[in-house]
Amino acid sequence: MRLRAGLSLVEVMVAATVLTIAGFFLLSLLPVTVMSVRRSEHRSQATVLAQNWLERFRLSTFSAYAADSTPVMLPPTTLPDGMELRPEYLVKPVAGTTRAKVFRVNVRWKERGLTLLVFRELTLAAISR
Repeated sequence: MRLRAGLSLVEVMVAATVLTIAGFFLLSLLPVTVMSVRRSEHRSQATVLAQNWLERFRLSTFSAYAADSTPVMLPPTTLPDGMELRPEYLVKPVAGTTRAKVFRVNVRWKERGLTLLVFRELTLAAISR
């Protein structure tokens, strides 16, 4: 009986075909992955921007902002990749009291034809002395 040493040409061709198909499949996932990572970065940046604005409101005097529920545009922020984040805030009264306000910051941006939004809210109460 004769021992076989090595691989036949057919086995090598089948293995190369399987590896090529798997490689093309993995490469087709790359643009989706890059888009998902970029969208996550934009959402994180928008969240940080909204949180920073809420901190500014928290550190200001309670009477500095009227609770009229009218949106006020804030200066836009441009990210290093050219994406523009457009923040706005509004101050709403809390029902049943004049000593508390809800500050809401919305951050909008356009990505691939869609307008995306992140918002954060903070409720502040006046402390009597």
